[in-house]
Amino acid sequence: MAQGDHLVVSYGIYTHHGVDLGDGRVVQYGGLLSGSERAVVETVELVDFAQGRPLRIVASPARYDAATIVVRALSRLGEARYSLLANNCEHFVHWCRGGTPRSRQAARVVERIGSAAFKRAALRGGAAAFASLPRRAAPLLLAADAVQWGVECAAAGCGDSDDQARRKGRAAGLAASIGIGLLGGGPLGAAAGGGLWALGDAVGEAASRRLDACAQRAAEATPGPPPS
Repeated sequence: MAQGDHLVVSYGIYTHHGVDLGDGRVVQYGGLLSGSERAVVETVELVDFAQGRPLRIVASPARYDAATIVVRALSRLGEARYSLLANNCEHFVHWCRGGTPRSRQAARVVERIGSAAFKRAALRGGAAAFASLPRRAAPLLLAADAVQWGVECAAAGCGDSDDQARRKGRAAGLAASIGIGLLGGGPLGAAAGGGLWALGDAVGEAASRRLDACAQRAAEATPGPPPS
């Protein structure tokens, strides 16, 4: 591990992120994990950051050199404007390293909520394109989003890159939707299940892009060093 590295600890369905200071300490958007009432940007010892869990380095894009990454991280010490979806520990580390806040795990949640909401509306509305799907298949098709989310989380927790984990999750979600459609409505049901998954995934991605835009606006209002 070296100064400016992107450190991650997996907690199963979510991961905690921090910036390595290179001296045995880490800057994190933390506090909640240790029982504090609010999350703040703080420095902690590496052993406290890891909490006895396996620690790994993520090869995330870095726009700045190690010294600048550390300066950016330290410039936000004491900040207490944590937001699970728009300003979490992963957003913070990507902002420090690349200037653009982003969080794949926040995007996962928004994508799956958006996808499930679209599917529910389409199935309840009785869209003709999905008429081959019996009503009993609806809950299972919504559950395909949970399968997709779980597979992506598991892959990310095992050390896959964001893109690798996302591809595995999408493959699992599509396979589950097609399989459920096939069992419930034969070949036409399989086609309808796959189509519903594709449309739901597109809706989820659109929601995720809106989330990224919100995170960017929040970062622009964050005091700290200039982005270049």
